[in-house]
Amino acid sequence: MAQRCLVLSLLWLSGIYLSTSATSPSWLDSVLGQPKQGVFSASFEGVNNTVLEFEDGGNASIDCKVFLKQEKTIMWLQHTGATSDGLGVPDLLTVDKTTYTGDTRIKSSFMYPNNWRLEMVDMQEKDSGLYICQISSHPPVGLHTIIRVKEPMLQMFGEDMSTSSTAINHLKKFFNPGSAISLKCIIRRHLIRNATIQDITNVSWKKDKVLIDL
Repeated sequence: MAQRCLVLSLLWLSGIYLSTSATSPSWLDSVLGQPKQGVFSASFEGVNNTVLEFEDGGNASIDCKVFLKQEKTIMWLQHTGATSDGLGVPDLLTVDKTTYTGDTRIKSSFMYPNNWRLEMVDMQEKDSGLYICQISSHPPVGLHTIIRVKEPMLQMFGEDMSTSSTAINHLKKFFNPGSAISLKCIIRRHLIRNATIQDITNVSWKKDKVLIDL
């Protein structure tokens, strides 16, 4: 009698599971990602060739959701320049949860359950380019994301820096006492909404919040 009650109980519980699983997503979906019909190996959930735009100095979080990762390795690669032969050799940024790049603004930031996210802070124009989240399958497969960093409205340069170099506020410069210093400030009017000529020519310089008399 006890065995019969146990069998009936198991059948009753199985009926509840089958009825609920038919109408609600499996708990495995949240761990492995949404299932894809006909896909039995690691693949991506995101859309390929997504274009993301960021302001200069802003922060970015680039998602890479992987379905059925299993024992595969996830890498982030960066293409920021092109050569005559194409994109050239990419820079390795991260491998799984480990950050390999020497750029301290970039790091791996895994988000449970399956988002191998890349995070960047204080973005600059030089960060524009193609970023690839790659699965170490055979052959490797990658999710491509195109990053575009907008020009800053204001940029300051030293006398030995061209407009294509990094803004001086990202660098430390040292001078000997009595040295002459030449600084240049670029104002991009087309990036300032409703800016007039008077607005962009009424410029003042300050040092430690004290107005400099020029």
